Amino acid sequence: MNVSVAIMAEIHIAKQYEADGYTVVRNPKQDLIPFNLEGYIPDILATRGDENILIEVKTSKARVNTEKLFKISKIVQSHPGWKFSVVTINEDEINEFKKSIPELDIDKISQTLILIEENLKNSNLSIFLVPQIWICYISILSLHLINEGVEISGLSDLSILNSAYSEGILDYQDFERSRDFLSLRNFVCHNLPGDADIENVEKFFKMTLLALNRYKNQISD
Repeated sequence: MNVSVAIMAEIHIAKQYEADGYTVVRNPKQDLIPFNLEGYIPDILATRGDENILIEVKTSKARVNTEKLFKISKIVQSHPGWKFSVVTINEDEINEFKKSIPELDIDKISQTLILIEENLKNSNLSIFLVPQIWICYISILSLHLINEGVEISGLSDLSILNSAYSEGILDYQDFERSRDFLSLRNFVCHNLPGDADIENVEKFFKMTLLALNRYKNQISD
């Protein structure tokens, strides 16, 4: 699993608050907070009725800037209806939570795409590569969704596309291209051996590489 420990901790805490009836936003934008936090971005905003909680999630091994957090706490607490909370989560709890999330490995996906790129040089193999490219593509989108705290267990490929669009991971144009990609994948799986336009296969391969790079940039921020 190539989701960072910090992100896993945030997702875990966010789900706990959701289970308690809160509406949760991870990494909320400033326009959701009616006062200035001097550039600080909380990990979670949890709201329920008139109650608003800004949450900083820390793993037990992470360093804590006590002075900074105390300053933020004073700012938040000065506003009626707003609270600031620092939640510490231990590694064992994170590891237990990981077991509930499908195992996806971005390094293995990257290695698979390198092999696919080599085989794409042989146009006779292009049709056989479509299902492999699709698996890589949908796996990358799944990792994006996990990072957004979206539960993906049991979702069909089309549902993953719909979720990626609703979460803003895919814009409308990419969403439509992804649906075309899924249609090609379904056609190929039901018509092997057959023909596939090499240009279309290469187009969808490039789309998968772009999705991979976007994900890598996201987890490196």
